[in-house]
Amino acid sequence: MQDYTSEAQIDMLSVLEKDPFDNPCCVIQNNKCMDATWRELFDAHKYDTLKCVTYVSSAGFFAKSVGKFKQVGIIIGIEKGEVKQAFADSMRARISGDGTKFFEELPDEGKKRMIEGDVVIRYSKADCIIHSKIYLLSNSQTEDNRIIIGSANLTNTAFDNAVKQYEDVMVFDNNNALFSIYNKRYEAIYAHTQDYVPQDVRDRYVTGKVVSIADFTPEEKTEELIELFERENIVPVCTETMMKYVQEAQAETDKSQTEVKTSFEVISVVSKMPKNSTVPVLKTKAEMVATKTKIIDILFHTTKKENELARFTLTYNDADKHQYVVYPKKQDELVPRQPEMYDRQATSEEVKGALLNLDSFITAYQKFVHTADSTGENLSHIFEIMLYAFTAAYIFRVRQTTSGSKADIPIMLVIGGRPASGKSNMLAYIDRVLSGRQLPLERHYIQYKNIEKGGTIPGLFQTDNTYPLLVDEVAPSFFSSKYSGKGEELIKYLSNTLSGRHPVMICTTNTGAFSIPAQVARRIYYLQVDSSFDEELKAQANEYYENVMANANNILFRDFCNRMSLAISGNESLFDEGNVDYLHMARQIFAQYYAETGMEKPKYFSESLYHDYTARGQNLWRTLFLQKQESFSYNDNEKNGEAVLTINLKTIASVTRDNLVYMNYLRPDLLVEEAGVFTVLRAEAFCEWIGVKNPWRKKTLLEKLFGK
Repeated sequence: MQDYTSEAQIDMLSVLEKDPFDNPCCVIQNNKCMDATWRELFDAHKYDTLKCVTYVSSAGFFAKSVGKFKQVGIIIGIEKGEVKQAFADSMRARISGDGTKFFEELPDEGKKRMIEGDVVIRYSKADCIIHSKIYLLSNSQTEDNRIIIGSANLTNTAFDNAVKQYEDVMVFDNNNALFSIYNKRYEAIYAHTQDYVPQDVRDRYVTGKVVSIADFTPEEKTEELIELFERENIVPVCTETMMKYVQEAQAETDKSQTEVKTSFEVISVVSKMPKNSTVPVLKTKAEMVATKTKIIDILFHTTKKENELARFTLTYNDADKHQYVVYPKKQDELVPRQPEMYDRQATSEEVKGALLNLDSFITAYQKFVHTADSTGENLSHIFEIMLYAFTAAYIFRVRQTTSGSKADIPIMLVIGGRPASGKSNMLAYIDRVLSGRQLPLERHYIQYKNIEKGGTIPGLFQTDNTYPLLVDEVAPSFFSSKYSGKGEELIKYLSNTLSGRHPVMICTTNTGAFSIPAQVARRIYYLQVDSSFDEELKAQANEYYENVMANANNILFRDFCNRMSLAISGNESLFDEGNVDYLHMARQIFAQYYAETGMEKPKYFSESLYHDYTARGQNLWRTLFLQKQESFSYNDNEKNGEAVLTINLKTIASVTRDNLVYMNYLRPDLLVEEAGVFTVLRAEAFCEWIGVKNPWRKKTLLEKLFGK
C-alpha cells in the first residue's frame, strides 16, 4: 500500500475554488459547509491530544499525520463494512502478525513514542468488529475540544479532494455535552480492544532482539502463534457461523484466499471440540506444542534454498550512504515490502551495555578453557574477529576506495581452531549482534555441507547482500581444491573481479589439515583461536554462554553502521594505506565507544592486523627444523655465493599431502628451487624467519672473541 507522507500529501483538504458542497469530502463545521485544510481540522498547535477510532492506511502515514500531537490514542478499525470479509481479515491479521509489521514500519520516533506511552494503539478483540470513525481533539491546558465524526477514515484518500472518494464529516467545536458523549463512546469501544502491537515485540525492540517478523524461523513463528492463541482466546469465539464467514470470504482475491485458508487451517489445528459441546475450545499449551510440525507445514509449505540458509539481508545505498534491511518478496505477496534503513544512533548507555556484553563473550575464552592464555593474545584474536565482523558489510566499500590492489583486502575471514575451541559459538554470537535475531544456535550460521555443491558459494558472493556469509566447518580441502567453484581458482577470481556490492565470508575450519597456496593466503584473513574449552566446565560454560546470548542485541552494530555512513559521507579514509589495515575505521570507532562511555580500552584491544598464517608457517618449519635438523643439508656456497639448505621432504613427511602443507606455509622468497624431490632454501634468511641461529654458519672473529 502506498505511503503518502509529504507535507503536500498530508494537506489533504486543500482549498478548492469551487462550491464546497461539490467537494468529494464534504465538511460540515459548526453547521456550515466549508473548505478546510488538514492542518486546520487536525490543528496540533491548538490541540495537544488526539483520540480516534478509524481505519489506518499505513504505519508511515499514521506516524506523519499524528506526529505533532503530544498524546495519541487510536483504535484501529476496519476499512469496509462487509461483515464476512471483515471477520476473515481480522483472523488473518492476527495470524499474519499485522500488528508486528505495523510496528516495524513505524519510523524510529514513532516506535519510541509508542514505547514511552505517548502513542497508544489498540484494535478489536477477536469477537467483534469496529467500523466507527470518531476523532476527539482536546487541549490539556485551555480545555478547548473538537469532535470530528462521519464516514472518513484516517487514510490518504478519505480527506483528499483530488480523489473522487465521496465522504462526509461533521465538526463540532467546544460542544462539551457532545464531546462528553463521544468520549464515553470511545471508552466503551476501548473496553473491547487489546494492544495492536504485542508487548513482547516492543520489549524486543528496546533490547534490539528483533528486526523483522520476516526473519522469524518457522519454529519461532509457530511459538508466537501459540502465545497469540493463549493471549487472545481466539478459538472459543470462532463459532460455526464465524468460521463459515471465513470460508466464504476465501473467494475475494487470490491473495486473501491463500491467507484466509491458512488462517482457517491453523485455527482448526489448535482447537478441539469437547464432548457434549458445539463450541470449540483451545487445546492446552502442551497439545499445541505437539502440533508444531503440522502448523509449520501449513505456514511454511514452500521453502527455497535461500530461505533454508536463513540469511539476514542488508544492502548498501550509494545515494545516501546507509545500509538498508531488505525483505525478500514472498510467493503470495503482490507488492514487496520496501527496504528500511538499518542505521540507528545508540545512546551512551546502550553502547556501554553492548560493550559489556561483548566483554563477557570474549572473556569466556579465558574463564572456561583448559589453559588460560597469560599473554591475552587469544582474546585479542577474538576481538579482531569481531572487528572484521562489524566491518564485513563495508569490506566491498573498502575495496572500492583503496588505491592499491583489491586483493590486499580479503573477502574471507577464516577462523582456525582445534575441536572444542568455541568456533561455532563465535559465529552464532556474530549473527546475534549483527542481525539482532534470536535463533537456535545452529540457525545463526550455514553449515558448509549445505552449500559445498552446485556452485552455491560463487552464487552467494555475486549478490548485492552485504551481510556476511557465516559458514561453519569448512573443509580444509575447500581452500586447496582444484575443482571448479572451489579453492585457489575461485578465491583468486572473486578477489580480483568482485567490484560492486557483495558479501564476504566468515568461516571456521579445523587447523589440523589447513594450508593454502601463497596466492590464496594473501586474499584471506586467517585468525587462529588456540584455546580449547574444558570439558569439565562444559555445563557452566553453556549456561554462561546462553546468558550472554540472551542479553546480546544489535544496537551497537546499527550504531556502527550509522558512524560508518557518516565517515563515508565525510570522505574519511576507511583503509590505512600505510599499515595496510582494512580494519582501520573499525578500530577508530571502537576506540570512540570506549572513550565516550568512560570505559578503559581492554587489554585485548587489537591495534593492528595479525599474521597468524605466517606465524603458523614459522612454527611448523621451526618444529620440523629442530626435530629433523639432520635432514637439512647445508652448503655455504651453492647458489651465487649464498648459503643454502637442501631437504627432501618426502623422507620426513609421512604422506605426500604433508609435503604440500609445508610448501604452502613456506614464505615464497625463501625458496631457491624445487629440484626434483629436493627443496632448496636460502639458509640464512630461512633461519632468521624461523627464529633460530644458523648452526652451520662459521663464526666471525668478533663473535669468537666475544663469545657470540
